[in-house]
Amino acid sequence: MPESINKLILEVFSESIVQLQGANGHAHVHHGESLERHDTQNGREHEADLHAELPESADLLYAYIEAELDELNAALMFPEVHRDLAHSSALQEAYRELSELLTMEREDRLIEPPITPSFDFSYLQQQAAPSALLENSWNLDRVGRLVIEFTTELLQSIRPLDLQTSLVKSNQGSNANNMYHYILKDQVDNLNVEIGVKPDQDNPQQCHVAAWVGIPSREGWPNWKNSRVEMKMEQEVLQSQLTDAFGRVLFDPVELANLPRLTFEVTPVTLNQ
Repeated sequence: MPESINKLILEVFSESIVQLQGANGHAHVHHGESLERHDTQNGREHEADLHAELPESADLLYAYIEAELDELNAALMFPEVHRDLAHSSALQEAYRELSELLTMEREDRLIEPPITPSFDFSYLQQQAAPSALLENSWNLDRVGRLVIEFTTELLQSIRPLDLQTSLVKSNQGSNANNMYHYILKDQVDNLNVEIGVKPDQDNPQQCHVAAWVGIPSREGWPNWKNSRVEMKMEQEVLQSQLTDAFGRVLFDPVELANLPRLTFEVTPVTLNQ
């Protein structure tokens, strides 16, 4: 998940970018040239452009735009993004495209791609948690919700990291900005979950927590929205969010010291159907 926000846009939103460019009259296909080849070429050229000098705050651009769309004070919540938007043309371009795409997603105007996007994470050097710790970290409650409990031992077993998820990203070539990456895959019927944690750049006592909920039977984007993820501490709900069309949520920063006391309760959208 080390690339920056450009990787997020190009991998996750590649089909939508083509749609958006076409809608705005920016895409041109020469006579006799296949649309697929032209789109691929445009995507690669666009990726090269977006590689130019993206600041580290680009990692939080998605959350910044979501806050704006929720009519929250995004500048106060993510001051580093607000600051860099005034100076970085690459970040401004990413902001414009991602903002328009997220607005389209909220208004249900995105067109489903002809094929389900697939991602190759084979280059990631993942450190699997010891099987006993992982098996004891989760359970299903009586109504079928997935409950994941963080403990000090579990967190120690999934640190350090040299990887990234589709949510918690770093544009640095090291593991300095990644702290924990919890992966629960092929353990629960029709449900895969990842939780990523990285430190807050402005407050070393806090961290950002992101989650991804995948439901194989729903065949990926844009069908993974509306699963609920609750962050709890001692049965108290600290934060509760619904996943977007890509199965993702990004929580407000939490205290690092509280990580071993957190519980995540996942209610997949399929549970209510």
